[in-house]
Amino acid sequence: MATHAPAGRSKNLRDLRVEKEGHVLLLRDPRFQQLDTRTKNEILRHLGIGPGEGYGPRSFDLVMTDKPVEAITSDTIHELVDMIRLVELKTTKKAIRDENLGGFFYGATENEYRLAARLGDRFLFAFVVLNSQNRFGRPFAALRTLEQIEAQTKSKRIQFQVTLREGAITDDQGRLVFIEIDEPPESSPDAG
Repeated sequence: MATHAPAGRSKNLRDLRVEKEGHVLLLRDPRFQQLDTRTKNEILRHLGIGPGEGYGPRSFDLVMTDKPVEAITSDTIHELVDMIRLVELKTTKKAIRDENLGGFFYGATENEYRLAARLGDRFLFAFVVLNSQNRFGRPFAALRTLEQIEAQTKSKRIQFQVTLREGAITDDQGRLVFIEIDEPPESSPDAG
């Protein structure tokens, strides 16, 4: 008997595959590079962002330069840092008509927006469309600064993602309500 991943996990895996496809598409352009964790941390440090500020290597996906450059490494950062822009990908398989991105729906963290605000045009969002039903007839990407996104945003809502810690609720935190539910009886093959 085959087992299936829970619906939420399946969606997460699907979303990761779509994001990976977006990376592959952008990396065809030699101005984009994917860096290791150590190099990403060093870039943040060179941009004046300290390790205790809540931003780390997961705060962006790729880096971009205005023109193709040699591989960005710990040894080359100091000479290339002025050309580097951090890039956060937002990828969809939905049909989006053109670079104006009308109808593009994406999720973003407060951290991404705060870092983008802090870095200005040194932080770009890359909206990658993995669909050919558009005026170009092929997948495409459009880059935006936070300022451009905010000028174009139709609606925005805040969503909290919460993980509860282990531990009992104390009496001063309120009465705990717990409902124990019995398993439904298995129907017999003779029933019906």
